[in-house]
Amino acid sequence: MSRKIAYKYAYLISFFYVGLGTVSVLSVYPHDFLHGDWIIYCLAFTLPVSAIGIGIRYADPSQYLMIISIQILTFLFVGWIIFRLFLKKKIVQ
Repeated sequence: MSRKIAYKYAYLISFFYVGLGTVSVLSVYPHDFLHGDWIIYCLAFTLPVSAIGIGIRYADPSQYLMIISIQILTFLFVGWIIFRLFLKKKIVQ
């Protein structure tokens, strides 16, 4: 696998994982559009990337822009970590 393809895969994985966490955090309260029983499972699965967003959401439920900003930074950081893991495991040539 080339570096370019590994880079794309790393950020694609990061997009779906952090994206699921973002949707879960933004759907925590009962008045939210996508609120349901699935929230607790998704939050447990994505806890490493959504912990800060959960804290901000519980502190002030109207801070959507702050949560999205934090999650964008998390997306970039997690994508970089996954790419570095690809390099370390010698998946990339």
